Amino acid sequence: MVPRMGVICTRKCRTCSYSNGEVSKMKFRILVEEEYGYRYWLWEVIAKSKQGIALHFRSVVDKGDTDYWYCSGTPSEWFSGDWKEIEFREYRDMRDKQDFDALAHVHQDDDSHIHFREDSE
Repeated sequence: MVPRMGVICTRKCRTCSYSNGEVSKMKFRILVEEEYGYRYWLWEVIAKSKQGIALHFRSVVDKGDTDYWYCSGTPSEWFSGDWKEIEFREYRDMRDKQDFDALAHVHQDDDSHIHFREDSE
């Protein structure tokens, strides 16, 4: 688990960047299932908060009642950050070991979602 922004942290691990000893940005590892098992991804994104990531995610997939969104191409064409396609076995192992900060599903506007691990504990 990564420290929250503004928290004094002495770990100096790979997940945080610091400003005057406080966490200013964090690297989040998000496991993504695309279209009900079509492909699996590891999405690494640097952000100030999980709320920022959730807002970015919703801004891509939520087009309101008048527009339709579908994840055509690859997710990296729609979302910021680094995307790496992974095999199901790697996805499953990371999920089972809880080696992630969030789980997401991308497909179309009415079924895409993201859930942060600490929110479900």
